[in-house]
Amino acid sequence: MRRAKLMTALACAALLSAAQAQTGQGGAGTGQPGTGAPVNTLKEAFQRLYRCWKAPVAEGVNPMDITVVVSFNRAGEILGHPRITYESAQATDHDRLAYRVAVMETLQRCTPMPFTETMAGAVAGHPFADSLLSTNAGDITVFIPSNLALTIQATNESGGAGRIISDFAQVRPQTAAQPAGQTVAAGALNGGGPVLRVNVMGGTIYLRREK
Repeated sequence: MRRAKLMTALACAALLSAAQAQTGQGGAGTGQPGTGAPVNTLKEAFQRLYRCWKAPVAEGVNPMDITVVVSFNRAGEILGHPRITYESAQATDHDRLAYRVAVMETLQRCTPMPFTETMAGAVAGHPFADSLLSTNAGDITVFIPSNLALTIQATNESGGAGRIISDFAQVRPQTAAQPAGQTVAAGALNGGGPVLRVNVMGGTIYLRREK
């Protein structure tokens, strides 16, 4: 089971927060940025980054959590240097190096971002502030403080057996009107805030209220 404890500091500044790899397999994305269509919203920007993500495949690399803050200029190029603000305490030096390289390669594949003029003006110089938890094999359990302002977008692509178990009335799973094989749950906690995206294939998503 994949477990993650979401604290305020972790939710407030992340590019890729907790991406799970398996030996010999890539991550949840395809490693390609897609069509290069103009990016006009934060959601589209994170979808592009998600498609670019490839988890480390080096031998002996264990799944870990990593949080990276990155800013872009109006041209969609990286502004300054991406900054790592969190890494799993139990991660080895080998794990950390592999994930740092994977994140930087993701940014290289995805930039420059094809921002529209409106989007360029909105994001220029401002760090991205959403989080992503992803695995292509196994469960993800997120413990969320009851007073945390957060917007949740969870997707389970495990087919008919895919489940999302939520302790929050504001975030309930839905299968109607969704693409075949998908279960989604979305909602705002405490008025909403930074977006937490949780994506699973081959497991269950547990959204738990931290006691």
